[in-house]
Amino acid sequence: MFRRASLLVVVALTVVLGACGTPATPAPALPETPVRPTRVPVELPTKSEAETVAESPTAVVQQPTNTPAPVRARPSATPTMTLIAASPTPAPPTHTPTQGPTPVPDPERGKALFSDHLNGDEAIPTCLSCHMVEPLPEAEAALKIGPAMIAWGNDQPVAVRARSRVASQDPATYLRNSILHPNEYLVPNVEGRAPYGVGEQSLMYQEYAKLLTEAQINDLVAYLLTFR
Repeated sequence: MFRRASLLVVVALTVVLGACGTPATPAPALPETPVRPTRVPVELPTKSEAETVAESPTAVVQQPTNTPAPVRARPSATPTMTLIAASPTPAPPTHTPTQGPTPVPDPERGKALFSDHLNGDEAIPTCLSCHMVEPLPEAEAALKIGPAMIAWGNDQPVAVRARSRVASQDPATYLRNSILHPNEYLVPNVEGRAPYGVGEQSLMYQEYAKLLTEAQINDLVAYLLTFR
């Protein structure tokens, strides 16, 4: 084995020494080979694909605009009331009619009121339609449903009778109340009945108090007091 190794060393030295003594032969120049560019095939779109691309509009996606929701005012639990002080309005001056002096009662005016329809209204009965102011035949006197103003039969004139009808009333007051409040006192006859009334109501017209004026009442009373 040692011999084999020695032999390998000798061969190696021989090769080295041979290379050092022989000049190196230059390698021959080779011509440059032109490099051809690699052709990459270009794929053109077919007609159907080009038309599809041209005809298809570009879809633009528009993001929705966020619109703020309206803010609703929460109603107040308790309504607010604003009180406005009213301006004082001056009251118009009150016109007080000036009343003239009360006319003196006139029996002649009273006589006309007694005989004629009040205010010319024929629906209102006249006093003369129920009461006598002068003697009449028995047949006509029987048609009068009210007492006579003159002395007739057993009755005295009305002004005399009025003195004793109501103890607390003088003749003028009694006659006045008989006109305005005919149901207040009904004259009884000897049997105790009221011959000039039905039940508690007098046969006399009931509306004179609404129709007669103060002056007219005074005139009527003045006329009746003339029957003495």
